[in-house]
Amino acid sequence: MKNKLRLLTGASLVLALGFSPACKDKGDETETTGDGTTTSVGDSSSGPGMTSMNTTVDPETSDSGSMTTGATTMVATDDSSCPHDGELGSACADPCDCASENCFVVGPLGGVCSECDEDADCADTTGFGCNFGNPLTGTPAVCSTSGDIGESCETAEACAEDLFCPTLIEVPGILSASTCSECETDADCAGQECVPTYDIANIGGYYHCVDAGTVPNDEGCDLLGDGSECISGQCAPAAIMMINVVGVCSPCNEDSDCMGMETCQLPEVTIEGTSLALVPGACM
Repeated sequence: MKNKLRLLTGASLVLALGFSPACKDKGDETETTGDGTTTSVGDSSSGPGMTSMNTTVDPETSDSGSMTTGATTMVATDDSSCPHDGELGSACADPCDCASENCFVVGPLGGVCSECDEDADCADTTGFGCNFGNPLTGTPAVCSTSGDIGESCETAEACAEDLFCPTLIEVPGILSASTCSECETDADCAGQECVPTYDIANIGGYYHCVDAGTVPNDEGCDLLGDGSECISGQCAPAAIMMINVVGVCSPCNEDSDCMGMETCQLPEVTIEGTSLALVPGACM
């Protein structure tokens, strides 16, 4: 991907998960160049953004079962080692796990067999972006049919006219999600502020224009801003596994924002069953 945010349950989700061994899409390949030297390429596995090849040189060549293009001869191979049997919504680690040959991967969170795993997969069908898949719920990524606000995108070209494609959620090394939105910066809002609204459970949402000081507690805010969009004036970070994920309007950012002997409890993103959830911030 490409869209590039794709599970298990429990508090140790991120630490416990890793990539399963990828099956091979192709067997060994050999190439014969003009000087008669044969190059053998083995253990080639495919997956979003991953390629692994081991190359050796063999003085002997073979023409059996080969295709010749110009001065290069490529030996035909089969991909019988790839099952290609996962239905849409099935867990996967590699495209060869899926009948669709598309495994939408969300970093170390896992993957889900999908209709698409990048906007380019939708170019010849709907012409819009590839909507985010969710391995937590077994929800496959599918091609957007409208490019409307809240639909996934890689660039604004995958969105309806006059919409933007800002990054909504980004956790380095884990997930990145962008969606078609009304705005990307405050400059797009004619005197208002451009702020995010989140659908945490579905790893979605969008940016829209709002008046300053109107966003209630527990609603999204610009984590890099000054909190001026929030009624409370406080935009606090909500983290999962100690990694800040989104900004949420909250009563406090630190103990000094609370009354008397109360302490500030920052908001959190947690895993509840097979879904992500937001625990609001509070003065306790």
